[in-house]
Amino acid sequence: MTPGKRKVEDKVLEYETFIDEVLKRDLQMAANWEASASTSSAKKRKTLTLETKYEIIQLSDGGMKACEIAAKMSLAQTTVRTIVKDKERLLSEVRNARPMKSTIIRKRHGLVAEMESLLNVWCLDRVKLKTGPVNQSAVCNKAKLIFARLKEEAGDEAKDDVFLASYGWFNRFKQRCDWHNIAGASEAVIPSKEAAIAHEAAIASKEAAIAHEAAIASKEAAIAHEAAIANNEPVIASKEAAMAHEEAVCAIKEDACAIKEEFLSFPSRLEEMIQEGGYCSRTVFNVDEMGLFWKKMPRRTSVTREEATLPGFKASKDRLTLMLGGNAAGDCKLKPLLIYRSENPQALKNKSKSGLPVIWKSNSKACVTASVFEDWFGHHFIPEVERYCRSQNLPFKVILIVDGAPGHPPATLLDFDPRVKVVFLPPDATFLTQPMVQGVIEAFKVYYTLRCFASLNAAVKEDSDLTVKDFWRAFNLLDAVRIIGDSWAAVAEKTMSGAWRKLCPFFFTEVQDSAEIREVDPVAHVTEEIVAMAGELDLKVTAEDVLELLSSHDRELTPEDLAEICNQSSLEEAEELESEPRETRRTMTVSKLSEGLGLIEAGIRVLEDIDSNEQRAAATRQGIKRMLACYEEILREKKRSKDLD
Repeated sequence: MTPGKRKVEDKVLEYETFIDEVLKRDLQMAANWEASASTSSAKKRKTLTLETKYEIIQLSDGGMKACEIAAKMSLAQTTVRTIVKDKERLLSEVRNARPMKSTIIRKRHGLVAEMESLLNVWCLDRVKLKTGPVNQSAVCNKAKLIFARLKEEAGDEAKDDVFLASYGWFNRFKQRCDWHNIAGASEAVIPSKEAAIAHEAAIASKEAAIAHEAAIASKEAAIAHEAAIANNEPVIASKEAAMAHEEAVCAIKEDACAIKEEFLSFPSRLEEMIQEGGYCSRTVFNVDEMGLFWKKMPRRTSVTREEATLPGFKASKDRLTLMLGGNAAGDCKLKPLLIYRSENPQALKNKSKSGLPVIWKSNSKACVTASVFEDWFGHHFIPEVERYCRSQNLPFKVILIVDGAPGHPPATLLDFDPRVKVVFLPPDATFLTQPMVQGVIEAFKVYYTLRCFASLNAAVKEDSDLTVKDFWRAFNLLDAVRIIGDSWAAVAEKTMSGAWRKLCPFFFTEVQDSAEIREVDPVAHVTEEIVAMAGELDLKVTAEDVLELLSSHDRELTPEDLAEICNQSSLEEAEELESEPRETRRTMTVSKLSEGLGLIEAGIRVLEDIDSNEQRAAATRQGIKRMLACYEEILREKKRSKDLD
């Protein structure tokens, strides 16, 4: 072999060796990359919702160790410890109605963030009061109105800010606020009793379905419709538009039939459920929320007219949320749940909240959130109903019927307690079937109004120098809470049981014949009493004014109302933080107890002296003594303790 040829072969061999090394290196790099990718995928950061973090805090408070929680939740121990360490901030977010599906808890700034905060309050208010549909169209329109108002107030600083209310923004807003049922078929689609009747008729008739379809025809048909009008042509100007129109008609018919079928079949399905489970009218419960402007007078009174001229937050616009409920037999009214925007208002200073006639809860939006409802369900509803069942010699096995509001989380409630079966009302028809809406809430509102006027009337008669305006200025939240308790107690058992006639007609054949149960409508009678009391106070109030006041509790909040409520909540939160520590609770001393009981005894003696009916006077004394027994026992205990000291 010549030297030249050998040299070439050596070069070829050297090149082949180089190629092999390069290939091996590339294969090794590829293998390393795959291993790295699989490792990083396995260690991908896990995002935790506020709901999960809240569950971790509850487990920790229950005594479970961090390592046990980490094993149960498939998390790192450091993650669990970090969440437990951040307990106070997380619980603050839960109390302030932060959506439980939130994964990032941070402050957002700017007009859009402020608008979304007000919009979320509006959405909660709409669903709570069932004043209309909460769908994409309604939300986007309201968002634009609120943003326009905020931009106008900001002036030149926000002249370049733009908000389009796009589909993408809408989806992100839903995710941020956990509005999983905000689109289309919301549970709060029926704005009023009249609209509910119209809605029922629309579902039941083919003609109404077609009329409803004409208003929401497809985009193609709408464009063709506008073009036809502009060109003086027939409305359906093309074959495509006509086909789209016909398809929309069919879709609406199908939807209407489905809603009608679900609505009409629900009572029978509920009856089967009750019979199969062995339930009865005393073990079937329902609860529902309502809004209450606790310090509002009829609009034509001088108090209301004067307040309208004053600057700042109007007390008459201060609304709280109440959740009322009871069983189908009407003999078990649940203790009302009250949600206010402040945990410790000035009026409740030195008052034990456990001693109030309501269950007191608070968050910045004064609404029923998932955390509030879960707490009520586990710590109040179950113990209260269990005590009732025990007193009636019934097994603790009950049904709770609720609507699909965002504050009623199905994932938690359905498996919370095997002894309580939670049933959700069908969407789009809750106003037609919800028992508490069938006269109970209306009766409560009219009794609340009556008792407000009765308190005013009694105070003015007792103090001739006291004016209506002075009394109403001094009327505070504690007064309202007391009247709420009295008003709920005044709702009759017949009103409670009669409200179930539409949802559970079978109970009226089981308990008593429906003909024996008369319709209980206290509104007309009580309205006359209110008008008469107002006349004694020289207030020009008519029956129409009272009815308008009752319906105003369900009215929709304006952007101005939303802004005022949020601003007032922020101011009150700041005042609570800056204020001095709360005083210790008032204690009952021997001297004060003796003085109070002595005054009552003196009053009883005056009544006995002027009453010629000895039997009546004796019964009165015995009744008062029974009511005062708790205070007399406290006095005896304190005297014994004082003697020992």
